[in-house]
Amino acid sequence: KFADEADIKAGQKVFLVAAVSFDQNEWIVKEGTISQVGSGIILTDIIGNPAASSGPLFNAAGELVGITDLDQSGRTVATSVSKIRWLTSL
Repeated sequence: KFADEADIKAGQKVFLVAAVSFDQNEWIVKEGTISQVGSGIILTDIIGNPAASSGPLFNAAGELVGITDLDQSGRTVATSVSKIRWLTSL
């Protein structure tokens, strides 16, 4: 389920989950906080890992908040659900 865009706010706890490989035991799970929301991008305080790029970012309710990437400083950023919905026509 997609998170409601209106409920995505700075200070909200989020969780990054990413498979590093096809092996079931190789997962990255990180917890962090949203530091800024704007223009289809969500900034977090999660220290990035290139293997976790394109992983889902969830809120505490298990709803999809965005799809992750790394910014130039190595922090995890996410493309917001509103942008994902627009791109996929969902």
